[in-house]
Amino acid sequence: MSKAMEIAAERFARGEITRAEFEDIREALGAAVARGGESAVEAGATGAPLPTGTQAAAPLTAAAPAGPRPAAQDVTGIARTLAIFLHASAGVSIIAAVLIAVQGTPEARYAMTLALETSPGLLAVTLLPSIVATVLYLVWKKKSTDTLVALRGPQSVTPAGAVYWYFVPVAFFWKPYEAMRNLVTGFGITQDRHWLLPLWWGVFWGNVAFGLLIGMIFAEGVSSSSQARAYVVFSMMMYLAGAVSFFVTWMLVDAVTTAERRSLRDAGHVTGRSA
Repeated sequence: MSKAMEIAAERFARGEITRAEFEDIREALGAAVARGGESAVEAGATGAPLPTGTQAAAPLTAAAPAGPRPAAQDVTGIARTLAIFLHASAGVSIIAAVLIAVQGTPEARYAMTLALETSPGLLAVTLLPSIVATVLYLVWKKKSTDTLVALRGPQSVTPAGAVYWYFVPVAFFWKPYEAMRNLVTGFGITQDRHWLLPLWWGVFWGNVAFGLLIGMIFAEGVSSSSQARAYVVFSMMMYLAGAVSFFVTWMLVDAVTTAERRSLRDAGHVTGRSA
């Protein structure tokens, strides 16, 4: 393998060039070698003199990730279903807050708050949409990362990692954000929507922190009317904050999916349409 070919293989393995670009380089080098110009190509393959002391890359077959390359998929179907459940989850959260607020007395508001948290029927109504939305979101993120890898090459977070990093202590503070950032930058969502990424992550962790704060404040339960009133207010705020989180997540998913469809169309190989 020529020096220029080794450099190209090394850049492809690092994800700096696409497979199509690598194939173009390989064809160009092969044609040059056939004409007896291998040395000239090696000197000008990168548009500049080759650096000295560059470590030779392993052959492409050894440097490429193990297993088949992920297939590009149109995730529009999953994104639309996810949007339905995200909107349903936001709506349920708003309705829960309203149900508490319209009760006539502080005692009734506290009783409604407890009912929403303990009644099996009400819990099923309030939690089921968000559980389904969470599962669909993880499926969407994994498949979208599959498509990103298929179009742009290996990323800093693998398709499987886009899911499992949410469940790894400490790493879950930044790895899921990094995976989403790869989707935002890799598919190239419009600049006017880049603010959604930090907002999404801030709202997500804000909700987690707020829930932990409520748990710490009322760790020993409610023992007075003033605590009951405070608990009701905090619970209503938690429901409304959850609705905001669901809505922001939908906005970001919609922006990424739109950019992903555009990337697939530009690449000209929409395959494996996802229902």
